[in-house]
Amino acid sequence: MAATGVDPTVVEAALARISDGIVFERFGKAFLAALRPMEFVPVGGNKDQAIDGLEHTFGATGIKRTVYQLSIEADARGKIKRTLRALEKNSIGFKRLIYVTNRKVQKQSQLIDDLYDQFAKNVEIRDVEWFKSNVNDSEATARSFDTFAGVYLHELAQPGKAFEVANLHGDPRLYVFLRQLWDRERQNLAVHEVLADALIMYALEGTDPEAGIVMTRDEILQRVGDLVSFEVKRIEPVIDARLKVLTARPRQVKYHGRLRGYCLPYETRQAISKRNAADVLLYEEFKESVRGRAQQHCREEGVPSALDPYPLIEEILHQVFRKQGLEFADFIQSGGRSVAVEQSIPEIVDAVVAEAAVPPKDREAVQTSLLLTIREVVYHSTGSERAFLGRLARTYTMLFLLQCDPKLATAFMSMASKLKVYVCTSVLIPALSEHFLERENQRYSNLLRRARDAGVQLRINEAIIRELAAHFRMIKKRYDEQYAGLERVYNEDLQILYIPEMLIRAYFYSRLRGRTPTFLEFLDAFVSRRMEGIEEDLITWLEEEFGVRFIADKALDVVIDHDEEEALRKELEGVKETRSARGAGYKAKTDARIVLLVHALREKNSEAGSGILGFETWWLSMDTSTERAARRVLKVHSQTSCCIRADFLNQFVSLAPSKAEVDQVFEEAFPGLVGVSLSYHLPSNVIQMTSRLVKEFGERSPGRVKATLRELFNRMKAEPTLAEGHRLRHFLDEQRAELEQTAN
Repeated sequence: MAATGVDPTVVEAALARISDGIVFERFGKAFLAALRPMEFVPVGGNKDQAIDGLEHTFGATGIKRTVYQLSIEADARGKIKRTLRALEKNSIGFKRLIYVTNRKVQKQSQLIDDLYDQFAKNVEIRDVEWFKSNVNDSEATARSFDTFAGVYLHELAQPGKAFEVANLHGDPRLYVFLRQLWDRERQNLAVHEVLADALIMYALEGTDPEAGIVMTRDEILQRVGDLVSFEVKRIEPVIDARLKVLTARPRQVKYHGRLRGYCLPYETRQAISKRNAADVLLYEEFKESVRGRAQQHCREEGVPSALDPYPLIEEILHQVFRKQGLEFADFIQSGGRSVAVEQSIPEIVDAVVAEAAVPPKDREAVQTSLLLTIREVVYHSTGSERAFLGRLARTYTMLFLLQCDPKLATAFMSMASKLKVYVCTSVLIPALSEHFLERENQRYSNLLRRARDAGVQLRINEAIIRELAAHFRMIKKRYDEQYAGLERVYNEDLQILYIPEMLIRAYFYSRLRGRTPTFLEFLDAFVSRRMEGIEEDLITWLEEEFGVRFIADKALDVVIDHDEEEALRKELEGVKETRSARGAGYKAKTDARIVLLVHALREKNSEAGSGILGFETWWLSMDTSTERAARRVLKVHSQTSCCIRADFLNQFVSLAPSKAEVDQVFEEAFPGLVGVSLSYHLPSNVIQMTSRLVKEFGERSPGRVKATLRELFNRMKAEPTLAEGHRLRHFLDEQRAELEQTAN
């Protein structure tokens, strides 16, 4: 037995979530080999493009005349029958078929007897219950499951705690998405601007100033948000910038001064009206053509005429875009490799038929009919079929570049659930200062809340809480010495916004708006008025408000090199900007300890070699001088930053689309008129860029792909990317800038 047992219920839950036959094949072969050392050789082939039923079918060395079939199909009886027929058809000699599945097969004895009566072959079934019983058979079997879980089982924090099985490194989507963020061609193409322009133009469809129909900036953002179904704030800055560009000469968008809104020029509106009519016609031609193909195959396979196969075809196409969207889009648009798409289609067809109200006796015939139809549409399409799929492929590419894709959502949600982030006072103090602002203006607070909700583990330690408590004592003293009794002097926004201490500034701003009459009442929102037990008060407040947990130094169980800490502290004292030498020394000591703590925890937990999602332990700080000083002093850590950027958490975690939001977008777009309409706004050179990166992925070895993904994830967290980042800026600082601009 394995020394450390695997929980069988975890095995059942994990295997039930496998929807990719290749992933199950890899796990199943590794598990079987762990029980008895052997290698697997494919049986048969794809002569009939996988219709012959021999996908994921293998012979095993040392076990003569035994064939293994690994399958995730819901209909075990139908799948085994198709496999037995295919083995006979291909003249493959065997005595025994072992059917291995991630599902639970009911009434196995009766099924085995029925199959023997029909085929005179011995069949054994190893389903999820068999995996549960054997997972702890040995260290090797337990390790095979742990390896599978470590690579493919991803924890998601939305909604609640959940898990999903996904092959992130074996699929080009994550690789292409991360690579294009740093690609020089992307910079030349200004992809974020292209995407913003496409969304603006789509949002403005239907405007007509002659009929009084225009859209305000907020209405444009609202329609874009409705379309993409994620927090539009993540692209709000670039939308604003592009509206200014598009309304300048030569105008692609008009701003109607009298109606106070944006609209499309007359010529553009006319072109769109004609195009929309053509889109409806194209959709109808596609449906008629595909329905005709499917009905013909159904007749040939003996499917009852009452069945309308077209809704099943649409659901299959929907699932193809969900599961293999980038490869499918690349194949349709650029003639890329179809191998991955080909491998997924039989499983998708099986899953769609299993969910549909198809009588069991007709399922095999319906599956065959749908497989033949889909392959004809993909490989031998008519003009209307090719045009329709091409439009959907362009729309998919645009949504993909907006991070709106199921596999990307899984990757970023999984990454977020693994992050352990120590939050600097440079973030906590602004977050505290926003407490009396309207919720939509709480930039730092909302970042922390969203990161918490995404599953990020936000932390503080003794050094951080001591520094924060010292800051409260400092502002209380400074208020008493410099501001007490002068409240009437600070009666205008511009005067208030120049107060250097952020929390004092926040107090006067809220006081001017009638929210906090006295400074003691302002402080009382966070800590005791007597200024006693501040550390405990702040620990409780931060955990309650933002989910920031306090971790005692002893609980971390790491040793920090004293000489490195002292050297870094001295270096930081020279670069810290505070209003007192004592303050600079205190801040330098705290920051030096946090930097070394992050590196020590990474080493303790062996984060340098774990997974493709990059380091898990980080320091969230707005202070860039500390990182630069650390690189100068700590040569051993010079290649690995410890600071995670706030705009990374904003853009790719806090405001990123969730899986539920992505599912909603895909439900409306693939296939459908929404998917067709969006396609007109994406330039061909952007498609060419993604196609080049898909090809690059295919040419790299799995090891290089994993290493590249890890490197790119770490760069995303620590370095500014070419993406349209939503830079974190305090609302009161923004107000001051606006007031200064107005004054000038």
